[in-house]
Formats: sequence, C-alpha cells, structure tokens
Amino acid sequence: METNQLSVMLLTIFSEIRRMLRKHSSSRGRLYDGRRSAIVLLMCFLVAVPVVAQNPRAATKSTSTPSPLTYDVDGEVYDTDGYPLIGVSVYVKDSGEGTQTDKDGRFSITVPSSRSILRFTYIGFDAVEKEAAEVNSKKVFMLPSSTTLREVTVVSDGYNTIDKRLSASSTFTLNPDDYQIQNVPNLSNMLQGTVPGLSVVAPSGSPNSAPKMRLRGSSTIHGDAAPVWVIDGVIWEEAVNVSNDEINAVLRGNASLDQVNENASLSLLGNAITGLNPHDIESITFLKDASATAIYGTRAANGVIVVKTKKGREGKAQVNFSSSLGFTSRPTYEQYNMMNSQERIQLSKDMVQNGYIFDIQPYSTGYEGALFDLYSKKINDAEFATRVTELETRNTNWFKQLFQNAINQDYNVNVSGG
Repeated sequence: METNQLSVMLLTIFSEIRRMLRKHSSSRGRLYDGRRSAIVLLMCFLVAVPVVAQNPRAATKSTSTPSPLTYDVDGEVYDTDGYPLIGVSVYVKDSGEGTQTDKDGRFSITVPSSRSILRFTYIGFDAVEKEAAEVNSKKVFMLPSSTTLREVTVVSDGYNTIDKRLSASSTFTLNPDDYQIQNVPNLSNMLQGTVPGLSVVAPSGSPNSAPKMRLRGSSTIHGDAAPVWVIDGVIWEEAVNVSNDEINAVLRGNASLDQVNENASLSLLGNAITGLNPHDIESITFLKDASATAIYGTRAANGVIVVKTKKGREGKAQVNFSSSLGFTSRPTYEQYNMMNSQERIQLSKDMVQNGYIFDIQPYSTGYEGALFDLYSKKINDAEFATRVTELETRNTNWFKQLFQNAINQDYNVNVSGG
C-alpha cells in the first residue's frame, strides 16, 4: 500500500516538471524561469521523499485497527479429585512474571500475547505448561507427582536410635525382605551372603549345626571370635558355655582342638539365637567397627549384631498369615564325585604298597581291618583274599539307606493391634 502511494507521488512530480519545461521553451528568458521552477520543485521532492519513506502511514490514513499488546487470562486450578489448589504458582515461562491462586483456586494474570506459555507448579504435583489461550476462562487440572521424598534411614545400636547421616559408625541394616529365605531352618543360615564382611561357614553337614559367624575377622589370641548378639537391648549369652569343638574333642578323646576345628563333624549345640523365629524380627543392624565397644565393652571387639523384634501397635487389629511349602530330595551318588567300592579298595592297596602308614589305628572294618587281621594272624591269606573280594563288590547305597525325600512345611500367624 505504501509503495504504490510513493510511485504515484513520483509520477506526479516528474509530470509537473515536464509541463513547466514545455511551457517556457518559446523564449530564452522564460526557459530560464521554467528551469528554475523545476529545480525548486525537484528539491522539494528530494526533501519530502525521506519523510514519506520513514513514516509511510503519514501519507494516508489507515483503515485497519491496531492489535492489542497484552492478553488477560483468568482461570482456575484443581487436583484430580476436583478440589481447588491454593497457592499454585502461575507464571509466564519466558519472562518469569507470575501470580498465585487464591483460596478458591482462581488466578488472574496479564501476559504479552495469547500464545504465551503459562507454567503451573505446586509442591507434590507435576508441573503443567499450556498456552494462555488454552487456560483462559477454563479449569486446569494437576496430577500428583510420582516422585517421593528420600527415606530417612534410622540406625539402632540396641540402646539409641539415630539418623544414619549423623552416625559415624560403620553399620549395615537388613529388613526381613532382604534375608528371609523359604525352607531355611535358622536365621544364621539366612544371613549367609547378605552382609558385606560377614562370614557364615557351616562346620558340618548336620541340619541343626550352628554355623560359625565372623564379622571382624577370625584372629584372636584367646577366646571366641564370634560377634555379640543383642536382641531388644539385651545381650544374649550362649545357652551352654561349652563350644561344639570342645565337645568333639571329648568325644574323640583328643585334647588338641586344632585338628578338631579343621575337621569338625559333630554339632550338638546351637548358638544364642537358635530358637529365634525369623518372622518375629523387624530389622537387624550390624555394628562392624570398634565404636560398639563404647556401649558393650570389650566383648564387642568381634562386632555386634543388633536384632529388633516386632512389637504391638495401637489401632485396628491385624492378622498376618504366611506359609511355605518345600521339597527336598535325598542326595544321590551322581551329585558327588565319589569312588565306588572297588576304587576304594584299590586306593587302600596302593597306600600299603607305597609304604604309607596310618597316624592312628584305623577301624577294624573294610580293607584296613582285614589287613590288620592278617598281620595279627587272625586270618590266613585265603580268608583275607575272600574278604577283599567281598568288599570290592559291596556297593551299598548309603544315601538311600540314610536319607529320604522330605516335604518341608512352615506356617506363621501373628496378630497385632487392638
């Protein structure tokens, strides 16, 4: 529109200059006056062109209405249940100017344009971003945030309960879901492989054997290296102040405990927590550094295991029931790399032929028993050969004789509240 107006103005001025030159072309004096008038008109034109170019709208009166520079937005903010949210921050994303919702969840804000982005933020809810035109005179719904606050871990040393962030001790806490294993007979076996630095070793294959637990190493000048058990603030002592190693030494007739410790085969006693039901435990905390000695004395030098059991709570009565069913098959020779009877007799023959002697008198059974009967002239060579042949073919399946398939059932019921 402005370009056409400028073109028309140029054509009008040039036409006027041409007319003046033609009018005064008859005489020399008039021609001079015409040229002077044309030059004056041309100079006026040169002055007017920049003004028109800088303000083209001044040449003509525009008929279009100017667009507004601001946009007013009114709206309401609610949660997913339809309740108004108080104090929701509503601000323009680019400029940061904003406001908050009132007690009815309403807000009013002026934005640069209808396409401005409004951002809604509120504690516990996901942020919402929408254009101003989308929320004007409408309801905005905010969804609860899926993120949760960081859980504060509490550590109990048996007497005190403190925040783990404020504790300088080396501790490790287990919840029941971290260690409970179905069809495991006792708590000690459940803890195997669950705590860093805790060693749990079964001294024998007895189902009821008490495993050896070491939390701060096994080196000790004199005494036991087992950790101390503290249950609900009470130190649990061993039921009998006699170790399984000492009982084994008495049964074997050997006063030396070194060989017994390496080859323990009998476990007649349990440890201090043998009778503790794992389902009654709420948490277990392991104190692994020397700071525990400030509470429990020198006996805590081997570490402390603090057990917190479940307690009754006020409120509505709750009944919890849990059960487990397991199947244990008896072992077979295919599961172990073991010799048969013929290979076992051949091993004894090789030991005798190579001059190996026995540290102790062997049992009077098997190849060794027949051999010592031959040496003592209780039997002759023919009887010895007959007994050896019989032993080579006697492949008794002791696993079948001593074990059977077992079904394990475990039921637990507890009632709390009331």
